[in-house]
Amino acid sequence: MLYLSLFESLRPDIVMCVFFGNELITASISDESLLRDCMLYYHPFVESECRNIFDSKIPLYSDFRFRIKEVDYGLILKSIAFRIEQFSRVVSSSGAKFYGFITPLLHQKLHKTQDELHGQKEALKTYPPYYFSHLEYEESLLREFKEIVKVKVYDANYATTSSKETLFLDWIHLNARGCDVVAWYMYEVMMAND
Repeated sequence: MLYLSLFESLRPDIVMCVFFGNELITASISDESLLRDCMLYYHPFVESECRNIFDSKIPLYSDFRFRIKEVDYGLILKSIAFRIEQFSRVVSSSGAKFYGFITPLLHQKLHKTQDELHGQKEALKTYPPYYFSHLEYEESLLREFKEIVKVKVYDANYATTSSKETLFLDWIHLNARGCDVVAWYMYEVMMAND
């Protein structure tokens, strides 16, 4: 919806979408019927911002420290794939070229530095444990996602996996050097496909 609202004024030739890591988190606390029937995943951050603006004390779904159900990762992966495919069609129909990039994740990095491990440990303390229940399955989830998604996506983990530098601030957010490394990977992908 944001893309469509900005399209007339921007008229982009290329649209890049970086996704996967945050979607796994938000979908892990989603309402099952939203995922199953609409392929939508609950996004607590938007609600949190609204609550802060209005100084509300009403608890959000993400405030509860228990899981109501087991996470259905198959359904989550289908939902993420459906939304990326949908966005790709919208972008392509407007004449722009779509590039989907899977978020680089610290868990996929072979040589994690002490700074990265410390940053991840500190970040994990601020979230309920069930937000990160996918971490132990991340490699198989990535593999399964690549098999089911019906549009071409590029895995930005290739840019960070074998690096021995500190590239991550926590489990998903890159530092300045990490951003440079991933930006060059994206540039090379686009130049190879131009």
